[in-house]
Amino acid sequence: MASIPGNCLLRGVVITALLSFLMDSTRAITIEVIPKHPTPNSNVILSVKDVAGEIRSFSWYNGSNPSASNQILNYIPSLTPPQTKGHMYFTEAEGLANGSLLIKDFVKKFEGVYTVQIQAESPLQASVTVTMSENPTTPNQNFTSITKSPTEHATTPSQHITSLSITQTGIAPLGVSSLSLLMGALLFYTLTIL
Repeated sequence: MASIPGNCLLRGVVITALLSFLMDSTRAITIEVIPKHPTPNSNVILSVKDVAGEIRSFSWYNGSNPSASNQILNYIPSLTPPQTKGHMYFTEAEGLANGSLLIKDFVKKFEGVYTVQIQAESPLQASVTVTMSENPTTPNQNFTSITKSPTEHATTPSQHITSLSITQTGIAPLGVSSLSLLMGALLFYTLTIL
């Protein structure tokens, strides 16, 4: 058997890495917060989008570090019940079969970074920052005049609007797909023969 020249080995490794990056980056997932501007004590869904293939399992984490100490819940659709509680679980959190997270009665203490890891065709990860911001409005802002009878006084209600701002903090595919590894191995083999 002929020895493999060092430059062929290096080219094979570089090409495999590039193919892996290009193929996996096309399978990124995103998280959409629904509704975009929820009010206090409303239900909020951190909806996972663009998952390719059947979801085998997923985990939600509090923060950007997906570790066991930050896990809210783990969800495996094939189990009964499918959801197990993590170290950071709270009763308002519920996993949905499509990989999303429902947070019931959203309040200020639930704001922060949420990260999901999904195992489907390939392992994927995404994070989103959810921040509740309270902005009191001036008395006449967003007020529609109402015609009242002469005995009633038209009043201008003082409004207090609360909304959530959403910032994507990271969308990163994890691992290397088996197809990209196979293509890299075939390419490496071809280069070594030349």
